[in-house]
Amino acid sequence: MTFTPPPENPRQPGVPTDDSPLQSPHWLDVTLYNIGDAVIATDTQTRITFMNPVAETLTGWKADEATGQPLDRVFHIVNEDTRQKIESPVDKALREGTLVGLANHTLLTASDGSKRLIDDSATPIRDEAGNVAAVVLVFRDTSQRKQFEQKLQDALDYTTNIIATLRHPFLVLDKNLCILSANRSFFENFHVTEEETHGQFMYDLGNGQWDIPGLRALLDEVLSNSHPVIDYEVNHDFPSIGKKIMLLNALRILKPGNHSELILLAIEDVTERKRSEDAALRNSETFSKLVVQSPFGIYTVDSQFRFAQVSSGALPAFRNVQPLIGRDFADAMHILWPEPFASEVIDVFRRTLETGEPYIAPSLTEHRQDIEAVESYEWQIHRVTLPDGDYGVVCYFFNSTPIRQAER
Repeated sequence: MTFTPPPENPRQPGVPTDDSPLQSPHWLDVTLYNIGDAVIATDTQTRITFMNPVAETLTGWKADEATGQPLDRVFHIVNEDTRQKIESPVDKALREGTLVGLANHTLLTASDGSKRLIDDSATPIRDEAGNVAAVVLVFRDTSQRKQFEQKLQDALDYTTNIIATLRHPFLVLDKNLCILSANRSFFENFHVTEEETHGQFMYDLGNGQWDIPGLRALLDEVLSNSHPVIDYEVNHDFPSIGKKIMLLNALRILKPGNHSELILLAIEDVTERKRSEDAALRNSETFSKLVVQSPFGIYTVDSQFRFAQVSSGALPAFRNVQPLIGRDFADAMHILWPEPFASEVIDVFRRTLETGEPYIAPSLTEHRQDIEAVESYEWQIHRVTLPDGDYGVVCYFFNSTPIRQAER
């Protein structure tokens, strides 16, 4: 069986007629000649009888030069990795009488020495008696696809390596909520192995300990739309590791290549942080109560130089400074005391706040400009860490005016 070159302008516009390509003896030649893949036809002796332009480009042979040549001379293929010669799919198609696909990683060497990755198949053509009369080999250049797949794989490997080093547990789930991958932090934090995790339905993991109502709600929300879920708090008592407070972040994405759905699930264990925050809150409340409810003169100035807490015993001294909490300390001093004493007090407080050096004042008797009276005080200041974690200044003072008046 041979193939002849297609006639010029084989098909005219309009409906098929007796001389249209479908009715022409050349219709098969026309189809194979214009197909987008490379096509080579051989006889049963594997001699080339037809080659289309795409095959000319990939092999580097012209059709008139290749016709009559043994296929192996024109179509030289080796394994991409081993560079060992591969059996021609045409030989195999002739021997088995069936469609034969090319092996993976097949490399075609053109007449100029250039190499291309190819794939596709060889199909035996039978005559009216059912005997194999020819073989059609169809192939395509997959070099660009291979390069794209390699870049994609490199990107996936890069991403996988990043995920593996994340300090927070991380899972990749498919759309059926089966675990495709997990990082080392997940295994270590939740006391499971890779074998116990990969391929498992999320809610079956660890004998069902991940069947958490809050997690179900989060994943249902992610599956129902493409919006990410940020910092969804879940409390759960795990049989193996105890009570945990977790922040879950989830996002549905499409996997590059086949566009299958994936769910990325990041799990942050905030149990210790929550405990620390609760403890800090309790300490803050305790500190505030100790200051505010004290019958002695105590007040604190925060890092922004504002009044933070004032005890009940200190309020009479500041009765003419309202509002007091949150007020600038320097502003209050200028209301209470004349210069230069007001500025001296302000400088002492700033120095203690900046350096941590405590200050114990000598006995003070000074004119109060807000009440036009002379008062006496004993006082000292120290730098402390306030409940917000920043430095502040605490002042302890005692109104010694009655004592000084009695002494006089």
